[in-house]
Amino acid sequence: MQTAIDGADPWNFAAGALGQPVHMIEVIGDATVPNSATERLIDVMGLPGISAPGPNFVSQGVVRFTEGSHGSQLDPTASLAATIEMMTETVVFHAGVPGTLPGGGMVILISDPMVISTQP
Repeated sequence: MQTAIDGADPWNFAAGALGQPVHMIEVIGDATVPNSATERLIDVMGLPGISAPGPNFVSQGVVRFTEGSHGSQLDPTASLAATIEMMTETVVFHAGVPGTLPGGGMVILISDPMVISTQP
């Protein structure tokens, strides 16, 4: 069984992310994926924590949410504010804001710092 699932372990893909744009979202207290596992992956990938309001001109980083749940990016039940922030960050990271911010993994925009942890 372990052999069948080892290939899906995110750690196996961490090295492949070197030099690639990475916007990781972590929800503090995630009941689906333990934060301890996510934090180990963040360490392996060397991702900096992003929490400053406004545009953060980085191509790699993790944003830690104080609100929401594991599925909040698509389901606003746990926190509408977290879902809106997650979706905004994702869209801006990939597509940018025409005439204002570049896309293509060049910026992580924090628009609602009330749902973002400032702690690593």
